[in-house]
Amino acid sequence: LLYYRNELVVLMITGACICVASAKVLKQLIRQKRPPSNRNTSRTFGMPSTHSAGLIYFVTFIVLVAQSASKEHGLSKRHALVSTFALCVVGSAAAISRVLNGHHTLAQVIAGSCLGASFASVWW
Repeated sequence: LLYYRNELVVLMITGACICVASAKVLKQLIRQKRPPSNRNTSRTFGMPSTHSAGLIYFVTFIVLVAQSASKEHGLSKRHALVSTFALCVVGSAAAISRVLNGHHTLAQVIAGSCLGASFASVWW
């Protein structure tokens, strides 16, 4: 991916930057506080989770690339399916860790994840 598709990497990273910036703008508009259990002294708001938006953006974008590559380059559907499943598990675990570590509520993580997945789907 990095070696053979340079323009795709630029597209992916540009999209990630715009997605994360959108999440930061939404935080300022929504102004929902982080959970009371937040041990972080961060002065930023929590809705939507910027980490979840960026992470799930990358997961979704890479899954879409893998699905496209399996069609265009004859990669096995099994390989694409296993890769997709693994990325979804890792991405979901990382997003949920934001709740378990007290940085966000579940709703904030879900909102960030939906933003990231939607943005990647449209950007792709």
